[in-house]
Amino acid sequence: MVDFENAQRQAAEALGLHVYEMEKDGDEIPAPSKSPQIDPETAVGFMVSPVTVFPDLVRNELDNRAVKINLTIPAWLKELAEAQGVNYSKVFQAALMDYLGVYQSPMQPRHTGK
Repeated sequence: MVDFENAQRQAAEALGLHVYEMEKDGDEIPAPSKSPQIDPETAVGFMVSPVTVFPDLVRNELDNRAVKINLTIPAWLKELAEAQGVNYSKVFQAALMDYLGVYQSPMQPRHTGK
């Protein structure tokens, strides 16, 4: 059973994901409604509740989430790395950022020092 608080949380999550995808697709994000229009036939027995979303927070969370990838390396290199306790994710991320010339996530705001 879905209670009101859970429904609010799910609505915010769904709206946040929808706005995120609209941004990624280059779609225009509509302005929030100040006074929503409710279809009179639908309104009976239903409740209207505002849903708040912070697109910057949703974007930051989704753009910086960890994703799994598979790599293929020689067995001898794997054995050597494991013997030294190498964190593959950390090494690969650092190497890939270096290779691409990216030293900060482009999804995070840059600090200008001002």
